[in-house]
Amino acid sequence: MKKYLTAALGFLTVCTFAQAPVFSNEQHIARCKHNGGDSTDLAELMQKRQTQVPMLPLRLNPPPGAPATAGNPGFENGDFTAWTGFIGDNHNSSSAPLSNLQAGIFSTLMDAPITDWNARHTIMSAAGGNDYYGGFPAVPAALGNYTARLGNDYANYQGEILEQTWLVDPGQPFVIISYAVVLRDYGHPQIDRAYFNYVLLDANQNPIAIRNLFGPDTTFMLSTVSNGDPVYYLPWKSDTIPLSSFIGTNITIRFTVAGCTFAGHFGYCYVDVFYPYITGSTEQIQAEFSLYPNPTTGVLDLQFPDTTGKYQVSITNTVGQLIRSFSVDAITHLQIDLTGEAEGVYLVTVQSSAGVSVKRVVLQ
Repeated sequence: MKKYLTAALGFLTVCTFAQAPVFSNEQHIARCKHNGGDSTDLAELMQKRQTQVPMLPLRLNPPPGAPATAGNPGFENGDFTAWTGFIGDNHNSSSAPLSNLQAGIFSTLMDAPITDWNARHTIMSAAGGNDYYGGFPAVPAALGNYTARLGNDYANYQGEILEQTWLVDPGQPFVIISYAVVLRDYGHPQIDRAYFNYVLLDANQNPIAIRNLFGPDTTFMLSTVSNGDPVYYLPWKSDTIPLSSFIGTNITIRFTVAGCTFAGHFGYCYVDVFYPYITGSTEQIQAEFSLYPNPTTGVLDLQFPDTTGKYQVSITNTVGQLIRSFSVDAITHLQIDLTGEAEGVYLVTVQSSAGVSVKRVVLQ
């Protein structure tokens, strides 16, 4: 089940952490080697962490020339068209950018197994089944036919990035950012942990919204599947970010996930981005119907101003799938029960002789 968090200018943060044992550097090395890390001794580790390496600029992929509208939302082309990828190393800490960047989409096959260490950027379909550690679906039904997985369960300090820059169209009043995260960790200081991050940037490279997740924190669940240190997972969550203040400008979404700096704990994630398109420049403020409550926990009441009118009502999810459809006339209101549907944002469309109106409703 998904919950939507709305943020205007500012930050989305998750920064409450569970208590974890504190270990010395030598104990960290031993524990990471136990989990498959490639650090052999403390001197080697410290040399790696102190090496001067190229740093990741805030904007990786400035759009050449005129900006383009959003492409391949939700990866529904079944590939990475319109997206830019990078791989790198988490030598610095979870609060610093990845280093030793290589540009490109580093992929093998669709639905590549999580054990494929070459599968750094992977398109997932429903055939990919459930995540090995978390048991959640790789592609929830509410997110369409595909999602993208970044990373794998190869224990290393490797990290992956995926981003896209687009011009906000008047018909795109918000963006929905969905993510699920799997992190192995035990006892590291926060700066050394495996982590997940997304940032939404405006045209001036200023953050519109940020989410940082480190393992483990209190929002994560403990996996029952582990052959070493514990594995923690966060099943699918979604944030809804309004874009009405950014119409006609460029924004960038960037996802980053990485294993711990000690090279012994992996981190990977699943992501999906949806840019809804509403016909017309904005939703009609003087619409010929109203709805309440909004948000709703299930039952939605639509009010119509004309008791003699005929209305065609449809409800679709954020990937355009039809959820409900009604043809009604000579009524003042219509109750629709959405109980059992996935939590999230839905579009309610009403057609009548007066035209077409669209409203958004949030199901909690």
